[in-house]
Amino acid sequence: MTNAAVYFDGGCSCGAVRYRMTSGPMFVHCCHCRWCQRETGSAFVLNAMIEADRVELLRGEPDIVDTPSSSGYGQKIARCPRCRVALWSNYAGAGSAVRFVRVGTLDEPDHLPPDIHIFTASKQPWVLLPIGVAAVSEYYAASDYWPRESLRRRAAVSAPTDSLERRVDLAPNDRASENSQRNSRVEYSRRLQRVIDHIDNHLDDPLDLGALAEVAHFSPFHFHRVFAAWMGETLGDYVRGRRLDIAATRLAGEPATPVLEVALAIGFQSGEAFARAFKLRFGSTPSAWRTQPPSVRVARIEAARVDAGEYIRNPDQWVRNLKPAPGTGLIQHERSDQFFAEMNMKVKVVDFPATRVAYLRTVGPMGATVGVFWRETVMPWLAANGLSDAPRFGIALDNPAVTTPEKCRYDACVEVPDDFIAKSPAAIRMLPAGRYAVRSFKGNPGTIGDAWMEVFRDWLPSSSMQMDARPCIEYYPANAPVDMYSGAFECELWVPVIPL
Repeated sequence: MTNAAVYFDGGCSCGAVRYRMTSGPMFVHCCHCRWCQRETGSAFVLNAMIEADRVELLRGEPDIVDTPSSSGYGQKIARCPRCRVALWSNYAGAGSAVRFVRVGTLDEPDHLPPDIHIFTASKQPWVLLPIGVAAVSEYYAASDYWPRESLRRRAAVSAPTDSLERRVDLAPNDRASENSQRNSRVEYSRRLQRVIDHIDNHLDDPLDLGALAEVAHFSPFHFHRVFAAWMGETLGDYVRGRRLDIAATRLAGEPATPVLEVALAIGFQSGEAFARAFKLRFGSTPSAWRTQPPSVRVARIEAARVDAGEYIRNPDQWVRNLKPAPGTGLIQHERSDQFFAEMNMKVKVVDFPATRVAYLRTVGPMGATVGVFWRETVMPWLAANGLSDAPRFGIALDNPAVTTPEKCRYDACVEVPDDFIAKSPAAIRMLPAGRYAVRSFKGNPGTIGDAWMEVFRDWLPSSSMQMDARPCIEYYPANAPVDMYSGAFECELWVPVIPL
C-alpha cells in the first residue's frame, strides 16, 4: 500500500465543480454576521482559512463574483456556474493568497469544527455557543487567534512508512487548539454528568450498560472504558456503590421504613442480597446500621470509599470531589472540570484503508493467555505460511464488561494479499476502513492495560473525538520487535474514533 496525502475533497450541489484542499486549514471560524446570514439563508456560515495554492480544482471552473462583506472589505466568491453554490471566498483584507472555503461544501465537514465564533453581536438568540470555544463580537479581534506562522492542522505529505494512510497530528500547541480541547472536555463532562444524574434518578431500574451508553451518546461497545477512565472505577462498581450509599442514608433517616422496602427501592432484588452487599461495603448489617451514632456511620462511609479507591485513584483526573472534612456528611456526587492530566504521550489520528487479513481465533480470558496464543499458535502458523514479516493486528471482539471471560473472543490477524487462500484453522476477513487514534507502546502484557487507559483517560477527552463501535486494535508492524524470553514487545495501540 502507498501513503496518500492528507486532503479534504468538496464540491457544489450539482457536481459541476469539484475541488480538493491538499492540507488541513490553518483556521476555522463560524461567522454570525448579518451579511453571511442573508447570503446563505441560515444563521451562520463556517469557513476554513487556507492558503490559496492548497485549493486545487478537480472538475469544472467556478464563476468569481465580486461581493461586499460585513468586515468592510470587498470579497470575491467562487460559485458554481450552474447551481450557484458558494464554494469559497477571497477577502481583500486577508490577501488573495488566502481562501475561506465553505466547510459545508466539503464531503466530510464533520472533521473541521470551528476554532472561534465571530460577529457574535449579531448572532441569532436561539443559537447556543459551545462553552470553551473562543467567541468575539466583531471581526478584527479574531486575528489574535490566527496561527499565522504555522498551519495548525496541516500534515505534510511524506514518503510511505507503512500501511497507514493520511497521518494527521491533531495535538497542536496553540491558543485555538487549547480552546478546542477545553470544549471537548466540557462535552465529555456534560455527557458523563447526564449518566451520573440518570443513575441517581433510576436506582430502582436495571441500569444496564447499553442503556447508560445511550444516555451518554457513546458507543455501547466502548462505554465501559470511557466510564472507568472518567470515574476511576467500573460502571458496575459505581452503580452498586451509589445504591448502597443511598440505602445507608435512607436507613439512617427513615427508621420506620422496612429494610426490604429500602433494598427494593434502590434496585436490589432481595433482602438477602442487599444485606450481603451492605455489610461488605460498610462492615455492618442494615439493621445494626440504624442503631449506630451518626459519627460512626459517617466514618464508615468515608472508609468504604477510600477502600474502593474513590479518593486516591487517578487523583489528577476527572474524579469525585475531594474528600470532605470529617463530620460534613455524604460527599456530593458532582464533577470537577478543573483538573486534567498532562498529555504525556504522542497520539496521531490516521485514516486506515480497508485491509484483507487472515486470522486465527482464541476464545477465553484476556491477558497472559493471549501472549501464549501468539507465541505457541500464531507465530508458528505465520512462519509455516511465509507471513512472518507481514504486518499483524490483535483484536479483542467482545466487551469484557458484559461478556464472561470464558466467552471472550480474540483474533490474531495478519495482512495478506488478494490471492492468499487461508486453510483451517485460519479464515479471511476484511478490517474495515476508518479513522483511528494511534499511540506507540513499548512494554509487556502487564503494562499494556495502563497504556490503553492513558489514551481513554488523558487524550480522548481533549481530542474532539469519541470512540465508535469498531473494536480497538493492537498493530504490529512487519519489523515490530518481540522478546520471547522477557515478553517485552512494541506495537501501536489503535482506538477507533469519530468526531465528537
